[in-house]
Amino acid sequence: MKRILIKLFQWVISLLCWLTISPIFYYLTNKWKLIGKKFRIGLLAISPMFLILYSIICFWGLNIYFSYQRKHRFDDKETLERITGVTYPDFKVIEYTKDSEASFLGDYNDRLLIEFKELPSAAFYQYLDSLIATGDSDWSIYDNAYSYRKSWGNGLPSPNGEDDKEDMMFSISLSKGSRQATINYGVW
Repeated sequence: MKRILIKLFQWVISLLCWLTISPIFYYLTNKWKLIGKKFRIGLLAISPMFLILYSIICFWGLNIYFSYQRKHRFDDKETLERITGVTYPDFKVIEYTKDSEASFLGDYNDRLLIEFKELPSAAFYQYLDSLIATGDSDWSIYDNAYSYRKSWGNGLPSPNGEDDKEDMMFSISLSKGSRQATINYGVW
């Protein structure tokens, strides 16, 4: 009877350890020789503590992936050209500002400051002027500052290559004679 109570006590302690502190479960079941090594390792791998750890690592990895995607979404020349319909000189991103007040629903508004490797040519600005003159582009000019603004999703059509189901807003602003431009984008 005493032996049965001791075994029962060992199993209860092992179960509690498996539910809370899994490495102790592994140690005690080995010490008390309650189950075999392969089964013990299998139970350790699916213990609640390790499942929580796996979940945390998974969510952390997804957060890193989505943060990377968010940061680099509009930082290449081809994407800007596809959305705005304008060929840009080569540029580099000199500053990225992440929205520190992103909402629970995932809404955000980020900013990229880019610098052209060379000053945009007069032909570049003439092309922008011609787009503005047509009146059916999303380009505008005010006091020698050119800007492009586009929102899509929620019934608004998206630019080429973007998803109509995604609620996005995008803008780029540049001043004539400046090598820098500002790109604002976000989800609304």
